[in-house]
Formats: sequence, C-alpha cells, structure tokens
Amino acid sequence: GALLALWHGGPLAVALGYVVIGTGFGCAMAALPRLVHLGAPAEHSASANGVNTVARTVGGAVGSQAGVAVLAAHPAGAGLPAAGGFTAAFWLASALAAVAAALVLVLPGRRPAR
Repeated sequence: GALLALWHGGPLAVALGYVVIGTGFGCAMAALPRLVHLGAPAEHSASANGVNTVARTVGGAVGSQAGVAVLAAHPAGAGLPAAGGFTAAFWLASALAAVAAALVLVLPGRRPAR
C-alpha cells in the first residue's frame, strides 16, 4: 500500500505495486492455513482454520468497503474519485497493515507441541 501511495504516476508503477501486493497476499494466503494448523491443538485444528477463514473473509469485505469509502470521500467529478483518494486509500491500507504487523509481534503465540 505505501509503495502505491508514494509511486503511482503511471500504469507501470501501479502494475508493479500490485505485483508486490499480489505476491505477498498469495504467499500469506497459502501459508496461513498451515500455520494455523500447526499453532492450534490437534482437537481444535478445524475450528481454528474456520476462524481463520472467517477472519480473512470479513477482513477482505471490511477492507474493500473502507477503501471505497475513502475513494468516495475524494470526488473528482463525473462520479470518479480524485487521485488523492487513491493515495489516501493506499495510506489507510498501509497503516492497517502496520497495525496488524505490530499485533503479530506483541501478541503471545502458542508453540506447537512436538
């Protein structure tokens, strides 16, 4: 998000930003179910993965709507958002990602039993 907030002057810049974002999301979405499975007790593994799926789905829905709300708050005319709306939306996404990263670092984790 911050990459796109700072550097979105043309189609190539936006495409490269989305390659970075897409790669990160792809890696995270592929790894999360396995990490949840390893971190949860065996008897709660299915429930933990269900909560993970619901959290990702709700987060995606709420995040999309937050981005649209930010864009709608920055009209440029003819029903289109201004460039500043996209910058604000990218900064919002970056801030939320930073908060999530901070939570991952400070919340206690559970070590899987070996």
